[in-house]
Amino acid sequence: MALIKGTEVSEVLPYDEAKWGKLVDDWFEGNPEKSGAKSKTTTLTYYITSWGMYNVFTRFIIPILFSPEEVFPLIMIIANAEYDQEKINSTCTNEYELWCATQAKWYFTTNDFNETANSTMDFLPIFKNPADYEKILHDYNRLARALNGEALIKFLGYSFPILTADEFLWQLVLSGFAIATPFDTYLTPLVNALGCSLNIEVNGNVLSFRRQGTNYHIVEVTYGVMGTQTSFVVKNIYGNIVYQITTIHSSTFVYIVLGVMAACIFGIAFIYYRKKKHL
Repeated sequence: MALIKGTEVSEVLPYDEAKWGKLVDDWFEGNPEKSGAKSKTTTLTYYITSWGMYNVFTRFIIPILFSPEEVFPLIMIIANAEYDQEKINSTCTNEYELWCATQAKWYFTTNDFNETANSTMDFLPIFKNPADYEKILHDYNRLARALNGEALIKFLGYSFPILTADEFLWQLVLSGFAIATPFDTYLTPLVNALGCSLNIEVNGNVLSFRRQGTNYHIVEVTYGVMGTQTSFVVKNIYGNIVYQITTIHSSTFVYIVLGVMAACIFGIAFIYYRKKKHL
């Protein structure tokens, strides 16, 4: 596992906004449909822990499926419907071992980032056993059916979607889903355990989705050495890139700067050596 403290900045590269902007508008918070828009994520802490289904549901799944403004009120509504931590954990008894990071997030914008993040306490869990995602999906769908039958939740107009394996994995990716390394012993077992369709493929550190919306498109998500997403690419039916987000981590930026400095120092030393040699 390579998760470390630091900051990642993601940028939307120039693309045809008129044709593809509507497709990507609902995928990420802020203004991801704007060329040049940037988002920022800072990992504040990380630790090893274990979660029961209540924590999985309230810290992981609800924030994925609902808007940030809905998360806390929805957790309160669930508690008022008598689905508290004790009931949920006694209904769904699986325990999950994981690495967990707490993060601050700035949503996509074409302006300078505000001093205060849009979201100051997000959880990024990475479950140690990739097969756990199948258990989580099963327990979630079971819980969703029960909650959808509660009168209070119906009255307030909420509904929990029943997710297929493909849709579950897609929602994970849009939320910033990270993985443990090495990739070949995590991504492939995860996809196989979930029982995803042939529309999802793994090729090394790349996770691919074939999706049909307004336009048929292929999404390729690339993972870097730290297990986080470094590239999010959308291609059309002809395989041409029509939308792309690239991400760089602060530590990577430091390595690049150090590499440039080293190259400059080497270049100066080489020039000095050449001049001295010809004297």
